[in-house]
Amino acid sequence: LINHDSKLPNAEIRWFKKNDKVKDDMLERELIADLNESKKVDVMIEYVATKDIQPGEEIFLDYGKEWEHAWEDHEEHWIPEEDAAKYITYSSFMSINSDKPVRTKNEQEE
Repeated sequence: LINHDSKLPNAEIRWFKKNDKVKDDMLERELIADLNESKKVDVMIEYVATKDIQPGEEIFLDYGKEWEHAWEDHEEHWIPEEDAAKYITYSSFMSINSDKPVRTKNEQEE
C-alpha cells in the first residue's frame, strides 16, 4: 500500500500514455512492447520515486488537500460498528500471527 503524507512524500503519480517516449531501455523493451500489443491499455498510472527509497521503507504520496479534508470529515463523523471491539489493528494481528500467511475468506472457510 502507499500511504498519505503531505509533508514528506517520497513518490508521486504520473500518467503514462501508450505513445509516451520511454528513456530506459529495459522499460522500452518490456513495457512498450506489451502496451503496443494491447488493444485495451491506452493510459497507465506510474508510481515514481521522488527520492531514494530504501528496502523496507514505507512509500508515501501526497493525496492532496481535498483528500485530507474528506479524511478529517470521515474521522469526525465515523461511528464504529457494534462489534468493533472485536477488531484488532494490523500491527497487533501481525505480532500474533507473524509466522502464518494471511488467508483469503475462502481459505478460512475450508
